[in-house]
Amino acid sequence: MANYVKLSTSEKPSLTVSSIGDILARHYGLRMVNCQKLNGYEDYNFRIKVESTGNNGKEACCHGYTFKVLNKRNSKNTKYIEAQHEMMSLVYGSGILTPRVVPTLSGHLYLTVNLPVEGSEETGQFQCDTVSHPLYLGVASLQAAAGVLLIVGSNIHAVTKRQTRRVSLLFVGVTLRPVHAYSPYIVRLFEYVPGTIIQSVPLTPGLCYKVGVMAGRVDTALKGFDHPGFHGNEVQIWHLSNVPLILNLLHVVDDKGDISDVIKAFESRVLEHLDEFPQGITHGDFNDGNILVTQATDDDRWKDVHDVSAILDYGDSAYQPYIFEVAIAMTYMSVLSDSIPPQTASGYVLAGYLTQNDLSDREIDVLKICVCARIAQSLVIGVYTYHVDPSNDYTLTTAKEGWPRLRQLWKMDTEELVSEWRNIASSCKEKLAAV
Repeated sequence: MANYVKLSTSEKPSLTVSSIGDILARHYGLRMVNCQKLNGYEDYNFRIKVESTGNNGKEACCHGYTFKVLNKRNSKNTKYIEAQHEMMSLVYGSGILTPRVVPTLSGHLYLTVNLPVEGSEETGQFQCDTVSHPLYLGVASLQAAAGVLLIVGSNIHAVTKRQTRRVSLLFVGVTLRPVHAYSPYIVRLFEYVPGTIIQSVPLTPGLCYKVGVMAGRVDTALKGFDHPGFHGNEVQIWHLSNVPLILNLLHVVDDKGDISDVIKAFESRVLEHLDEFPQGITHGDFNDGNILVTQATDDDRWKDVHDVSAILDYGDSAYQPYIFEVAIAMTYMSVLSDSIPPQTASGYVLAGYLTQNDLSDREIDVLKICVCARIAQSLVIGVYTYHVDPSNDYTLTTAKEGWPRLRQLWKMDTEELVSEWRNIASSCKEKLAAV
């Protein structure tokens, strides 16, 4: 299991700004003028700004683009990528603002590009950046030069001293750099969606309600949609159904707290009855970094400053129970809330969701377990990912408030919590009916 997580978090490509610019120019006809790295767990994301008119003669997106490179493992699953594109198109067509994939000059929605693997060991080859004329050297000189031998084109292999006795041809006046292992990576370009991520603005009950409405709208828009790419895939560590796998990562967690108890309850109350819950294609990651807000209109029914405007990143979409979708949204609003009790924030999310998608009493009764399971999943994977890659402190985003939120919610009486959620839903219905 640990090896699996390492694969998904550490096998990113080694990228330079110039290589990104080359890909954009060659495959999209765009001339890059600015490149800004964005946060991400497993993949590389960059905000790109380009000249107003590309080499293809088309007007560029005025907000710029998001340049996304999948990690090595996910780049192998092209059917899943194609399924995501169809899903995003459906969601966008329903009136929900969603990133739109930009086709290449040849009309493809993604590229497969061979890139060096970040942090990979050297292959024993060297690359010539510049080449001058060959010069014959003696055996002693060859040994002193570390026995570098030109074999094909500009690819150079290191050879042993024993081998150098049979070699006399070297290039001088060359610049050599080590060659790392290469691997195919999926590259995509999306139109950049303007807005502010919800974690950057004050959270209100009304905003939580709107998050729930958005999650419900997405699920409703996808009712009846399916794709082979959502089935038969490798294990996705972030899918909620795979929460028990984090037990294998607890060796990196100091404060294990209630995690084992949460997972046991999740297995017995939810996973063992998974087929009994209504399921469909869901976004799968309604977290506070994937939800955009913009300024609310003057006639906003909640009198809020902000309104939910878009949902980003469909990379964890899945065929799964609908309760997972709303539970994930409830999770991150609970963690994000600092001026609102977590049970209140999550209650408003649920209230909003129920205006778009019905849930049975049985589904609502297990939501507390699902929310706590997601908090545990996010905390453990975050700590483990940071353990693997300490340079990526973005993975600890949930940690500050996540641990106390987990303890607080898990200790709450389930019946009382569900009752509070139902009361919030009723009050929202009455309030909005009166507006």
